[in-house]
Amino acid sequence: MRQTGSDSIRSGGRYLTVVTITLAAAVMASPRTSCAQSADKRFDVVSVKPNNSGQVWATASPIKERVGRYTARNVTLKNLITWFYDVNESQIIGGPRWLETDRFDIDAVVDGQPTREEVIQMLRALLADRFNLEYHSDTRNISRYRLIAPKKGLKYGEHIMRSDNKDCGAVPTMVNGCRGIVFGPQTLSLEHVGFAEIAQNLAAITGQPVVNETGLAGKYNITLDLDLAHSSNDPSVSIGDAIIIALREQIGLPIEVTKGATRALVIDRAERPTGN
Repeated sequence: MRQTGSDSIRSGGRYLTVVTITLAAAVMASPRTSCAQSADKRFDVVSVKPNNSGQVWATASPIKERVGRYTARNVTLKNLITWFYDVNESQIIGGPRWLETDRFDIDAVVDGQPTREEVIQMLRALLADRFNLEYHSDTRNISRYRLIAPKKGLKYGEHIMRSDNKDCGAVPTMVNGCRGIVFGPQTLSLEHVGFAEIAQNLAAITGQPVVNETGLAGKYNITLDLDLAHSSNDPSVSIGDAIIIALREQIGLPIEVTKGATRALVIDRAERPTGN
């Protein structure tokens, strides 16, 4: 999912058939790395404060070029690592328990118009400077979802149709029909999205890697009816489960759970921030 402000949501696969693939585990671990090791540029002003509101949702500004400000509210350090390193929660190994329980408000400002790559470098440096975050890269056998092309084709009709909206650009906007992912009370709408974007959004919601192997091109409009009441009443059923079930049943998209060699970030050190 593009970083639009949702925090991590518990994943699960209760209704999915698990297919296990045994892969040769050639694990090559890299040396320990500080987030700031290759980052020369930093924000001019940074504020990191604990958030004890008890709220569930986290919000954060998208990472954009030529924007010298970043704000996040009610975020965990694990949220920040997933966003700044483009990994899912299941790819983060180790670290203290508070990595996913303590919440923070962050404000960071820099003069000028940095590129997106510079902003990412500064955000990683922020984690090193304020959280003393150190990690090393590894390869682990991690569960992941596979989106597969349906043998009989998608179930075009009520829940899915092709989108040829000429008003939509390369990224979601507030234009009706071009908004990307939109949650309703009991629905999920995906406006003018391809299956690569669907995989990206599903990965963010489930916290698991998602591989798009559909081979399906083009853009689509999808509206899913979600059984969120079942998800709320049964702790073993997550919102991610509800979306996966809807994708399978309502548009005919096969989704499997496999295990495969996947990049992981192993946390060597993390400390709660002190002072501003």
